[in-house]
Amino acid sequence: QHYFIQSNLRPNMNKKIAMIVCLMTLSTLGNGDTLNEDYKLTLLMDRMRAIRFGDNADSWIYFSAAAEWEAISQKASVCAWIKNPGGNLEENPCYNTVFSYGGNKFKLGGKGCENMVITPYSRFPYPTAPSNVTAVLPDWHHACLTFSAASEEARYYVNGEIVESQTVTGTIEYTRYNRVTLGNHTPRYHNAYFGGEVTDLNVWAKTLSAEDVREIYEAGLCSLEFDKHGDSKMLSWGTILQKSRSGDVTEFTPTSCTAAKNLMDELSQLRDNCSV
Repeated sequence: QHYFIQSNLRPNMNKKIAMIVCLMTLSTLGNGDTLNEDYKLTLLMDRMRAIRFGDNADSWIYFSAAAEWEAISQKASVCAWIKNPGGNLEENPCYNTVFSYGGNKFKLGGKGCENMVITPYSRFPYPTAPSNVTAVLPDWHHACLTFSAASEEARYYVNGEIVESQTVTGTIEYTRYNRVTLGNHTPRYHNAYFGGEVTDLNVWAKTLSAEDVREIYEAGLCSLEFDKHGDSKMLSWGTILQKSRSGDVTEFTPTSCTAAKNLMDELSQLRDNCSV
C-alpha cells in the first residue's frame, strides 16, 4: 500500500528520529505515487510561509471568485493563523479585515471583532472584541469563522474556543462580480486594512465543527499534519501564495516555524536523493 506519512511530528521532536521515520516511510512509496507525494510535501512546505501586509490601505491580495465558489452559499468556514493586526484605530477599532469574500458576504476580521456573514450582514462581536481575544492579538493566534444555512448560525473561534455565535438567516450569495480580498475589506479601503501577519488561511465549503476547529488549532502553527477536510477546500493557502500582490506585501518564515521548515527542507532533499 502506498502512503505518505500522516505526520504527527512536531518541530521540537528529535530531528534524527523524525528524519529516520520520514525516510522509512518514503522507502515504501512506489514510483506511481511520486508526483502525488511531491505535491503533498509542497502543501506542508507552504505552511512555513507567512505573509506580512503593510500597515496601509494599499497592501492587499485580490482576485475574482470562480463559479465554484457558489459551493459556500449554504455552508462555509475560513480559518487562519494571524498576528499583530494594525489598521486605522482612530475611526473604529473594529475596522480590520484579514479576508473578505464579496465584501461583507463572508469576512474574517483581524482584531477579534466585526466578522460578517451575508448581506444584509450580521457583524459580531461588535463593537469591541472580548478581552481574552484582544490579549492574544500581538501573538500568533488561530481564528475561524464558520457558517451553516441549515442551522442558521455563524460562529467565531479563537485558539480553538468559541468566542461568539450569531443567528444568521439566508445564504452567502454568489455573483460573477464577487471578489476575494486578503489584507483589506476591498482594495484601497481606507480604514479596514489588516496591516498584520497571516499564514495558512484556508476556506472550506463546509461548516467545521467545534471539534474540527479545535483539532486544527491543537495541530499548531506550521503543523506537519495534513488537512483531513481537503476534499471540501475552496481556497488553499498554497493558492493564495501564488496570487499577485499589491503594495507592501512581503513573505517570511515565522520564527517558531524555523525548525519545522528545516526538517521539511531536509526531507525534500532526501526525496531528491532517494530512489523510490
